[in-house]
Amino acid sequence: MGQAYYLTGRHEEAITAFKRLLTRNPDHPRAHFFLAMVYGELGRTDEARAEIAASGRIDPAYSLERVRDKIPYRDRALVERWMATLRELRRE
Repeated sequence: MGQAYYLTGRHEEAITAFKRLLTRNPDHPRAHFFLAMVYGELGRTDEARAEIAASGRIDPAYSLERVRDKIPYRDRALVERWMATLRELRRE
């Protein structure tokens, strides 16, 4: 549900859905990834960075390139936008 909310611009509902998932499975990498995206788009930089860091703790081999290659969406422009957001968050 979190992804559906996020992709339709319902950011607060997406956050709620992803957090609910993380209470059941705190090591769910995709939930952390999408939370980082939502927080980044909302300008909640510290929270976005915390989610990126969580992904790295869960999976030490985490990298933006690996994430990009695993995202199953056909809209590659959307995926590249996400990657640009994550790169920017890692730089700041």
